[in-house]
Amino acid sequence: MAADAAAAPAPKPPPPLPEDSQLPTYLGVSFALFLATLPTSTGARHVASLQSRGRILAARLLAAEDQLRQLRARRREDARANASAAEIFAGHRAAWMEAERRLLARGRGRGCLAPRAPRRRGGRRGTGCAPASSTLRPFLSSSAPCSRRAGRRRARSGV
Repeated sequence: MAADAAAAPAPKPPPPLPEDSQLPTYLGVSFALFLATLPTSTGARHVASLQSRGRILAARLLAAEDQLRQLRARRREDARANASAAEIFAGHRAAWMEAERRLLARGRGRGCLAPRAPRRRGGRRGTGCAPASSTLRPFLSSSAPCSRRAGRRRARSGV
């Protein structure tokens, strides 16, 4: 089969049009007459509708680009606000931890609190240390185990 396909002659291209052929002229004249018979308002209306559609789409594109610009500006502002809030919170947290450390050191120095278990590295937060309510209980309740602390509190309140 492959030998038959290779042996078959290739189809010949159509002969070129003679110089005096009227075919291109006939096709051109017939297309011109077809265009002349079309109503003129249809073409103009179609072009006008395409132009108005283009204007509408261009307006929508400009509005979308403006919204995108505003959205990006808001996101930048939000990121700045979040960063400053995180800095403020970190500062407060450091101050709270320092205050807690001072209170615990003061309580241990007076013998009011047992030493705290060392914190474990890794794992969940808060593991390996006593909860704040139990470590600060002597300073928050009136029945503190340390007599000096309780006496000082009674002296201030006038009881």
